[in-house]
Amino acid sequence: MIAFALPVIPEAGRWIAFLTGLGWLSLGVALGVSNTLSYRRQVTVSARCSSVQKWDGEYSHMLRRKPVAGEDGRVSFNAKRKSLKVGDEVQITYDPKSAHLVFIGDEYPRFTHGKAIILCTVIGMIPIIFSVLA
Repeated sequence: MIAFALPVIPEAGRWIAFLTGLGWLSLGVALGVSNTLSYRRQVTVSARCSSVQKWDGEYSHMLRRKPVAGEDGRVSFNAKRKSLKVGDEVQITYDPKSAHLVFIGDEYPRFTHGKAIILCTVIGMIPIIFSVLA
């Protein structure tokens, strides 16, 4: 059987590793809470496509919507293919506090920053586990 021993870390180093991990873990939790609040604030309104332009292989659709919370009535929706024609009316869903983040229909994702939440949680757990085991 192969024995594996973790290196001995001074007490101050263990606390620094633990607090660093706690900071990353707190960032992941804050992102999760922010996404949950954004999901609860979502509104769905109708918008009309006013122009379509092609930029660097992507189509930029300029939509005009009725503002809900005093935000700008124009919003840009980018897609890899031409999704709308000028004059088309479509339902869009967005968070009034992040009015630039627009989704077609009622497909507003639960966690818009899901990968970042997972990454921060994993990065935070590694030093916490290492500081406890060392």
